Amino acid sequence: MKQLFSISMLAAIMMQTLSTLLIIADYEINKNYITQNFCENQNKPQMHCKGQCYLSKQLEKHEKNENSPQKPLKEKNDIQLFFPWKDFSFTDYKIEKNNYSPYLEKELTPPISSAFHPPKC
Repeated sequence: MKQLFSISMLAAIMMQTLSTLLIIADYEINKNYITQNFCENQNKPQMHCKGQCYLSKQLEKHEKNENSPQKPLKEKNDIQLFFPWKDFSFTDYKIEKNNYSPYLEKELTPPISSAFHPPKC
């Protein structure tokens, strides 16, 4: 699968690179057909054009397509969605404050007045 993908990508890159050569090869293969159907100088056999006018037009068209700047993508119209502040409604919730903290004792014990002393020998 990877080899098939690699070969197809390589073929696509090579076709783009060798596109001018492909146009010339197509002209050479179909020279008689091009001369009979597309040549502008068909009525002037002394020019010995043999479809080269068609080839030059094709090459010029191809070069123009290569050198022309890329068409910019269609600009998207940004739609800004916003809601005015008055459309929002907040419900009032009463939050009861719980003053209970597990870390605080309810009644503080008085401090120990005497400290423990170990027995004397």
